[in-house]
Amino acid sequence: MTRSLLLILLVLLQSCSKVPEKNVWAELAKQDLNEIHDQLRENHPGSVDKENPSFNNWLFEGLKKSSEMLGKVDSYGAYQSLIRYYVNGFQDSHLGVRFLISADEVAWPGFLVGYHNGKYIVEHIGNQKDYPTSVQRGEEILSCDGIEMEKLYVHNILPFRGINEVISYHYRLSSLIFLDEDNPFLKLPTECDVKGKNSTRTITLNWKGVTRSKFEELLWDKILGNEYKFGFHKLGDGGYWISTPRFWAQGKELDELNATINEAKRHSDQMKVAPYVVFDVRGNTGGSSEYGVQLANALWGKEYVGQFSTESHAVDFKISTLNIAHYEKMVEVLKEKFGEQADFTNYFRDALTGMKKAHADGKSLWRKGTTVDVEKSAARKTTNVKAKVYFLTDSFCNSACLDFADIVLPIPGVEHIGLPTSADTAYMEVRGVVLKNRAARFTIPTKVYRGKVRANNEAYVPRDIWTGDITDTGALKKYVQRKSRPH
Repeated sequence: MTRSLLLILLVLLQSCSKVPEKNVWAELAKQDLNEIHDQLRENHPGSVDKENPSFNNWLFEGLKKSSEMLGKVDSYGAYQSLIRYYVNGFQDSHLGVRFLISADEVAWPGFLVGYHNGKYIVEHIGNQKDYPTSVQRGEEILSCDGIEMEKLYVHNILPFRGINEVISYHYRLSSLIFLDEDNPFLKLPTECDVKGKNSTRTITLNWKGVTRSKFEELLWDKILGNEYKFGFHKLGDGGYWISTPRFWAQGKELDELNATINEAKRHSDQMKVAPYVVFDVRGNTGGSSEYGVQLANALWGKEYVGQFSTESHAVDFKISTLNIAHYEKMVEVLKEKFGEQADFTNYFRDALTGMKKAHADGKSLWRKGTTVDVEKSAARKTTNVKAKVYFLTDSFCNSACLDFADIVLPIPGVEHIGLPTSADTAYMEVRGVVLKNRAARFTIPTKVYRGKVRANNEAYVPRDIWTGDITDTGALKKYVQRKSRPH
């Protein structure tokens, strides 16, 4: 047991000392469920959003349902599972929970699977001495205990992680089907049907303990392969490859992000006549939308990009003391990053002023913009960009990365390649909240877009989904070069 976990347990034991029969993990879960509920009711725009009654339905009914499950919470793993269940019920990638401590050990059957074209393929085999298994890399897991793999994914994964019907989560979460986190609300598989090269056989799963750190090392190595780097690259055939694996950064990485964007601006004329330009956002889960705007403007120019805008026309900010404090800090950060008079800084400075006035007037929301459609000029501006442009994503593209996709993909001639993106809702601009017991941190969106073109939890899906290893940059470069050759 980790030191942090032990400290929390001791605090709980002390608080429950007068009632010895209390289950400390159930008590911890109960406290956290109620705190999450109260925080969301006070600070999340969904709690006063008349356009989305489903939010309040789950806010209250989900709490009731989760509270009825407390009887099975008798371990730290069970506590985590129940908290995940309540938070994931909102089906919003911006409303998430991250546990600040973790159990030392989990269990697995010695292999990891990946999702490929509707199939669950063995991608990693553990050390056979420590984790003996009869499956081979490349074999397909067809079913377990008579349940097809897709149904097992839906039943064992989606109630606790991921968004229903968003295909990108299959790529990210499929390996967790074979992870034992001491979740009492599901049944772990015991036997699986495996399709090999020449036959199908049934294997018995040999679940064995593994340290959490080791499992996560294997998992992230499988998903990401290696860490993506910022960079602006001119390739040997004259094409340009621009990598931005994050739209948030600090220190050295912030310098690298800014350098990448500045190089794109500096080479704008050359990129326009290149055989191709690739915006590579693999690994990008979001950050500040301003960086994507700058990249698009560097290639096409602000006026041309603006006429394809799919931005919503209005934003409602949730008014609360804590949200206002968040925006006060945010404006200071933006001033440092983008400048005192940058458009992005001015936008949020204006929002902060409006929120403070609304708070003084006793209002629950403050609106920036109008819901009336802005009429665009009938005379379309043209572009002198001759390059073929590719937008390369993996399954992690979310939030500000999706905002970048919203800007780029409507532009004529841009082709989406790679894997389907993640998806988000109209609730945006998150701030973090550490729960009082300090066991977990969850994120609360603070504003809601009105008139957003892309629907809630709508992902972008390439016409031809990449079937190889999405982390194999060399193979992807060859793929782009083949596609860009004159026919």
